[in-house]
Amino acid sequence: MSLYLDFGRRQPVATYACFKANGVSGVARYLDGHRVLHKGLTREEAEDISAAGLRIHTVFETSGGADIDGFPQNGDYFTREQGGRDWIEAVVDARAAGQPEGFPIFLAVDLHMPSWTWVGSDNPRLRAYFAGATQQDRVIGGSGYFIGCYGPDYVCAFIRDTFGITHLWPWLPRPPARPDFAYDLWQYENGASICGVGVDRNDCQLDGWRIEEASMDQYVTKAELEAFIADNRATLEAMKAVETKAIEALRAIRDALKDI
Repeated sequence: MSLYLDFGRRQPVATYACFKANGVSGVARYLDGHRVLHKGLTREEAEDISAAGLRIHTVFETSGGADIDGFPQNGDYFTREQGGRDWIEAVVDARAAGQPEGFPIFLAVDLHMPSWTWVGSDNPRLRAYFAGATQQDRVIGGSGYFIGCYGPDYVCAFIRDTFGITHLWPWLPRPPARPDFAYDLWQYENGASICGVGVDRNDCQLDGWRIEEASMDQYVTKAELEAFIADNRATLEAMKAVETKAIEALRAIRDALKDI
């Protein structure tokens, strides 16, 4: 099991290092159009997470109704038009955060859909919402990201069977039962606390992404180099002087050979 945590707001750099020290492999963070302060993933946070040696998955979910009529805990939210708008906004946010192409963005269905919204095995609202997202991705010529679904296990199964979407992040109404289908992430515990942060625990089967140039190795190397220079400045200056004299001697030999 690869342990990933999801949580609602940006954390200090030391917390991501603490996560790593406690056996965490990665985190799942929100994209939300930056409606709620510190909720949405930014490039700066992605760099902090990457520098700590953690990987990242992203889920798009709006602000919880603070400034939008309906949101993914209200069945009325799920329309074709909303699906298209959400996918465009998710793509914009992901690119701004530095998410590379080839990774999923999970669209959130953060509720148990009432039984009256289903028609047989179908759910017209979710069908419309994900149809809007997939259509919008085609309209823009392909975003480079995969559309994923975060939701109850039966919702994920319905989206898989209806749209062929295979990037699934189920949360189960019957924990600790394990999903009976392939998934990228499985949210199996809510309300845990790690490093003083309230988190949900997830089993991850698909490694997330990271910003390579922000790797911890590079940060450490830079710090170690600066410390080495500070501690050995006199020696390095002497070496530089010797090198300069050697270069001058080689140039003199080169010039002399030109005349032969």
